[in-house]
Amino acid sequence: MKRFLYLLPLLIITACQNSKPTSHENTFWYDLPTENAQKTTYYFIRHAEKNRTNPDEKDPFLTEKGLKRANHWAKYFEEKGIDQIFSSNYTRCIQTAIPSASLNQLKIHDYDVKKDTLFTANFWKKTYGKTNLVIGHSNTTPQFVNQILNTDKYEMLNDSVNYKLFKVEINEDLKTKDTVINVKLAFELN
Repeated sequence: MKRFLYLLPLLIITACQNSKPTSHENTFWYDLPTENAQKTTYYFIRHAEKNRTNPDEKDPFLTEKGLKRANHWAKYFEEKGIDQIFSSNYTRCIQTAIPSASLNQLKIHDYDVKKDTLFTANFWKKTYGKTNLVIGHSNTTPQFVNQILNTDKYEMLNDSVNYKLFKVEINEDLKTKDTVINVKLAFELN
């Protein structure tokens, strides 16, 4: 019993260190679309803060804070070498994507959030060998990541969470690595 009591503080300290990015590796489940093995990277984010003043509005614009976050994401992704940007066709997602698309001179490709399967063989072929930014919603962002990983690892995001970044890397040997990072604005760090 005394040994357990000595180990208890160590276990608590270890369990509380969850602010660091978490990372996991697995094997990918799709085949290579070409003979040239290439690394593929996906960055998944939820849209920035939306205007909630009218609860009946189904497709609201971003708030001032949301626009700041969208610009913050653009600066964050500036050095990541984004090749393609995908967004649901909702205004809040497109507004989140615009600064990154503008900065990188990229077109915003849309995807249908109402489909049961977001990560398809066609999407894999379209994104293979590229660095992709995908902007979605509190439910579709973790759903998309789970479909790539072929597991139900991540739950739907809390509606107040707009700062979480999911990064999924698929290397040339089809090994996957997923990482979750909290990317907060300066005023959220206090």
